[in-house]
Amino acid sequence: MKIIRINLHPLREKKEQKTFTVLKKYFPYVFAAFFCLAGINIVLFIFTGFYRLPHKKLKKEWQSLTPQVKEILSLKEEVDALNKEKTEYKSLFKKDILISRIFADIQSALPKNIWFEQIKIEKGEINFVGYVVKLNEDYLVSLDRFIKELKKKKYFTGIFPRGNINLKTTRKAKVSGVRVVKFEIGCDRK
Repeated sequence: MKIIRINLHPLREKKEQKTFTVLKKYFPYVFAAFFCLAGINIVLFIFTGFYRLPHKKLKKEWQSLTPQVKEILSLKEEVDALNKEKTEYKSLFKKDILISRIFADIQSALPKNIWFEQIKIEKGEINFVGYVVKLNEDYLVSLDRFIKELKKKKYFTGIFPRGNINLKTTRKAKVSGVRVVKFEIGCDRK
């Protein structure tokens, strides 16, 4: 026997059938997508589990090495403190410069025809500004002899190495009607 259907509302049946057919048509795809996403989620969970194992291992190793790291850092601080103390001791034992010995060496090397107008002593440097008069020899010969004599003095050259005693400038001048040469000699500790 056949069932007869009478549709009193013809538009409603078409709407329900359309919705039902769309669901029916796409349900396998939605179901497959759900299983794919679930599978991807499981695979990612497994990978993260594998990546956690090395992290846990490294964390345990870090914790086991932490006391050694602290010991090394404390030793480094101790070495730094000892180096600082060493530099302090070195500064205590540095040779003091006796200015009177320097002046004694300068005076013993000074010829009779040279006199100083000014002696400047600044951070590791001495500059002589003075005059030389011609007396039995040329002006520059007297200056050269003075510099050579200074270079022979042991204490002076210990403070100012031999290569660092230089004639900086010379120029002719007249003092009280006498011809002289004004000069500047620089001695550097560097």
